[in-house]
This record gives sequence, C-alpha cells and structure tokens, in this order.
Amino acid sequence: MDYRVRDVEQGDLDEIQAIEEESFLCPFSKKQFLQLYLNYGKTFFVAEKGKEIVGYIIGVKGFRKIIIASIAVKENYRRKGIATKLANHFIEKIRDKIKVVELQVRVSNKKAILFYEGMGFIYKSILNSYYPDGEDAVLYYKYL
Repeated sequence: MDYRVRDVEQGDLDEIQAIEEESFLCPFSKKQFLQLYLNYGKTFFVAEKGKEIVGYIIGVKGFRKIIIASIAVKENYRRKGIATKLANHFIEKIRDKIKVVELQVRVSNKKAILFYEGMGFIYKSILNSYYPDGEDAVLYYKYL
C-alpha cells in the first residue's frame, strides 16, 4: 500500500480528531487540535492513502527541543509502517533546527514503548501521575 506524508491542512482536523479518539484514553479535544494547528502547523504532518487521512504526528517546540505531542494511526492501518514513516518525516523536517526530540508514553502502552525504543529513543525518567486518569508516563528523548 502506498502512503504519503504531507503538511497538515485545517480541513484535516476532523479526521485527525477521529483517529485521536479511537487511539487514546484521554484524547485531545477539537479545540486543542485547532490550537495545535494554529501554533505548530509547521511541525504537524498527516499520512494519507488516496484522500483518506490514516495517521498524523504533531510536535510542539520547547526550549532547544521539540516534544512529540501526539502520533497515531487509524486502527485498521496499524502495523504497516505508517507511524515509522510519519516519525522519520517529522525528524527530517526538524533536524536542521532542533537537536533533541522528547515524548511521553503511558507505562502500560508496551507496543508504543517498543516502537519508540526501536526508533532510537532513550529512556529518561518516569513522570508520576502524568495522565488525567493518574497513570504514569515514561519520558523518552532522542538526540538528532
């Protein structure tokens, strides 16, 4: 299957929201996605197959680093290399400007942890009660 990664457009936000809601226990709201689009549109990308949005990645710039705020792929398109393609595209786009990427992942999300470690992310620490439901997060980073 052929997928392409491109810059996000405001018209993509409803499809992105639907992917977010099927992927996470505490999803971002439509209002939050609109703010992310308006403030961080240059580090917000989608993967599409034809005209269908099948995944996305969004980065939030911090001081000397960028944080992957969210990455997700539609359930029926997972395990096809789309998240890897999104992450690699994201890293290539920011590599010249930022040298450290961080992200947080639920301690219970073993598949995501394996994915990030396979992408070369390094364990940094545990963030206690990070999520609204009280679950801890694992903080990872990657030097570019």
